[in-house]
Amino acid sequence: MVGLMLSLLFFTYALAQKNVQNNLRELRIDPEAQLSAIPVSEHFLVNYQPFESDKESLFGWITQMEISKNRIVVLNHGYRRTNKGNWSAILIFDRQGRFINKMMLQRVNRFAMDYEREEISFFNMYEHTWYFYDNKGKLLRKHRLERRNLPEYASLSNREFVFFRTYTNTSGSYELLQDTTKGLMPAIAVAAEDLEVKRSFLPFDTTVMDDSMLGIEKNYFQSGQQAVISIPYNSMLFAFDGNNLVPTYRFMLPLKNTLPADFMQNKIYRNKRQDYLKAHPDRVYAADKCYLAGKYFTFKLINSHVGSLLRNFIYDERNNTYFRLQDLQPDEGNHFLPLNDDMLASDGESLIGIITAKTLIDHVEKMQAAGEKVILPATLQAIMKNADKPQNAILVKLTPKP
Repeated sequence: MVGLMLSLLFFTYALAQKNVQNNLRELRIDPEAQLSAIPVSEHFLVNYQPFESDKESLFGWITQMEISKNRIVVLNHGYRRTNKGNWSAILIFDRQGRFINKMMLQRVNRFAMDYEREEISFFNMYEHTWYFYDNKGKLLRKHRLERRNLPEYASLSNREFVFFRTYTNTSGSYELLQDTTKGLMPAIAVAAEDLEVKRSFLPFDTTVMDDSMLGIEKNYFQSGQQAVISIPYNSMLFAFDGNNLVPTYRFMLPLKNTLPADFMQNKIYRNKRQDYLKAHPDRVYAADKCYLAGKYFTFKLINSHVGSLLRNFIYDERNNTYFRLQDLQPDEGNHFLPLNDDMLASDGESLIGIITAKTLIDHVEKMQAAGEKVILPATLQAIMKNADKPQNAILVKLTPKP
């Protein structure tokens, strides 16, 4: 009976997708193909934007970054360690990198950004409390959830939130992701602020499923007005179209990099999925850091191979070609400075990573010691003039050329 109901759910979902299949892009990737080095200025204009650096605005590392119309919001997990545990900091900057406010938090690993209202929310596991702040760091409201945690979530419009099953445990965090049908549990649930579930998607059969699998740190990736949803163990990426969840991208990988077609349904994998992934380290099981800028789409393929080269790709949707982020080579377009191995965000127009002030200073001093002429924009010259002081990281913006 459960199998029949599951089949009907998937059949209904398939019918709902019939009219959107023409918008589904197939990304044919050979992760192990030998690709040539590419000068960065062949594809991108590169600009650098420092963050304001003073006693209040300094942060160590960017755990998460969200960029809305007027704000850049940074989470630094492990900002401060005390005998009472680790503290995180959420720092708010304007789009020019000027510091606005900072919130010190305990046991907060992620936050969500309502891009329309520019509200910042997060769940404090230590207090079992859900907090909401405006874009200046002023507390708007909070909800205490007795003996409950929230799974990873993102903010949608109309004060709705999308919650994700992250495949890491079976704790009470998943109360929102229960279905009234016995044996079925969705991977995604959309709920209002009162946590009343409005819609759910991508059900699977818990009689053959379990949580012995690896997840990713984040499922929802916002790029300006566009967003991409990544669910582990699914070859497709998704987006919301009104109240519907629709597939937008499908990864087409060589067989040696592809999970078995019945990996999520066959009972022979139950309680053995992590073992399978460790035994087959080249099999891709997730996509992370999925960001869009114009017709360029970047993503990070995840497998269990330590030191794997199946990493960050940039796909040009205009001509269906791709290259690795690691294949981009510094040139005069970025002042021959080191480039990122990861993209951390997008504002819809540029892919955005960082370079630390120390990396910049060390590299420039090394070039100067070798007798090379270094020409830097004014923003980076200011960093060099304060080389003896603590300074925040610098945003590196890769804007696709027309």
